[in-house]
Amino acid sequence: MSKRRNESVERSVLVAAWDLFMEKGYQGTSYTDIAELSGVSRSLVQYYFPKKDLLALTCGKAIVIASHVVVRTEIHQDLNQVASAYITGQVLLAALFLNKGSQRFLFDILRDRDIAQQLIVQNYQLAHRAFAVSLDQFAAIPDKAIMVAGGLGELAYYYLAQGIMPDVSSLLKPGVLVQASIFGLVDETTPQQEQAMLAPYALSNETLAPLAAKAMEYARTMLLEQGDVSHFD
Repeated sequence: MSKRRNESVERSVLVAAWDLFMEKGYQGTSYTDIAELSGVSRSLVQYYFPKKDLLALTCGKAIVIASHVVVRTEIHQDLNQVASAYITGQVLLAALFLNKGSQRFLFDILRDRDIAQQLIVQNYQLAHRAFAVSLDQFAAIPDKAIMVAGGLGELAYYYLAQGIMPDVSSLLKPGVLVQASIFGLVDETTPQQEQAMLAPYALSNETLAPLAAKAMEYARTMLLEQGDVSHFD
């Protein structure tokens, strides 16, 4: 007979994992660490999350969702689909790049090819929120969308490995335009048209920093109060 899931325990485990990932990185965090911080047995942690990568993917998804929420609540502009996706992506990347803890977490995830692949697919599936297109539209062209997301992941890994802090808006711009063209939201454009299209929505790292901090705070709060975020799509 299987155990009945205790949502309070599950939330405690997720928040403990989040705190440890941000402090020690994914690779530096063990099941024992998570069990000690959450106040439950290691066997119970592994019952709820048989693989540690499930904890990482849940934390990653929480950051993505939180970035969407921050844009919706903090950016008081009437945004078209491409502008919304661009700003949301900037907040998400800023949340991962402009915080030492999330940098460590992201670097460890991108070093692990299996988890990185899962995270890329997960994020591509969630991107329909930013572009305001249906999941059916995404399902029709998975190879192209994943290729763009994977390329961005490789570029992020390069910057992290080199210890370089990128200009987030510049890093994201090409990928947003490619994905927007894949979904028929923009026609092929010249570099000058691209600049004119996205320049008004490019945020500096300084402007993004407080938005990124709010996204990280909200992501942790969501795990604490709601636990499993798999019901968000």
